[in-house]
Amino acid sequence: MGVVGGGGGVLTMLGWFADVKGAARAVGEVVAAGLVPRCMELVDGACLEAMRTEKVAVREGAGAMLLIELDGAQVAVERDMERLGEQASAAGALDLVVAQSDTERSKLWAVRRELSNVVKKLARHKIAEDVVVPRSKLPELIDEVASISAREKLRMFAYGHAGDGNLHINVLWNEDDELGQVEAALSSLMHTVVRLGGALSGEHGIGSSKSKYLPLEQSAELIELERRIKRTLDPKGILNPGKIFPGGPRAG
Repeated sequence: MGVVGGGGGVLTMLGWFADVKGAARAVGEVVAAGLVPRCMELVDGACLEAMRTEKVAVREGAGAMLLIELDGAQVAVERDMERLGEQASAAGALDLVVAQSDTERSKLWAVRRELSNVVKKLARHKIAEDVVVPRSKLPELIDEVASISAREKLRMFAYGHAGDGNLHINVLWNEDDELGQVEAALSSLMHTVVRLGGALSGEHGIGSSKSKYLPLEQSAELIELERRIKRTLDPKGILNPGKIFPGGPRAG
C-alpha cells in the first residue's frame, strides 16, 4: 500500500476481462455501488494485443483491462477495495490482482504506462482524439471504433479514463495516401460520439483540427452566441485565431 499521509493510503487493483463490455460493466457497477475511485483506466483488446507483440506481460485470454485505484483513510480504503473486487467479479472479471506494496503497484501500472510507447512504434504517424461519452456507452463506442478501423483499413486503439467516459482514440497510419482514410475515420468517430450523447473533447478542448466538427455537437445559435462572447472579449481576433470556431483564422 502506498502511504499518502495521515493514516491514509492508496490501493491499486488490476482487473482482466474477457472483453471490453465486461470491463465497462464493472465501471458501471463500481459507480452504482457508491464507490469513488481516484482513477479507473480502461484498455481495449487491440491495445492488449499490441502490447503482447512487444512482450509486455498481459494475461492470456484477456480482451480488456481495468486499472482502479482508491485512496483515503486506510481502513476505509481496504473496506472499499473489498467491495470493489466484489463488483468487478460480478461483472465477469477473469482475474483480479491487488498490489500489496509500492513495488507491486508500480508493476500493475507498467502495462498502462508502456501503452503509449508501444503504440508509437506501430506506425510512422499517429493522431489521438480525447472524446467522451456516457459511461454506459463505452462498449458501443469501442465497438464502433473497431468497425471504423476495419472499414478504413487503419489501426485504431482505445484507452483512457473510464471513470468519466473519456477515452483516447488513436488512429495510426504510414503513408500520405492514407490521409483520406484517416479523415474519414475521424469524421465517423466524431459523428458516433455525438450520436451516443457524448462530446468532441473530454479534456483537451476544441482546436484547429476539431473546429470543423463543432456543428455536430452544438447548434448554430449556440455557436453564434459563443462567437459574440469571444468578439466582446477579443475584438481584434488575436487570441488563438482559428482554434475554436469553423471558418478560417479570424472566424469568431
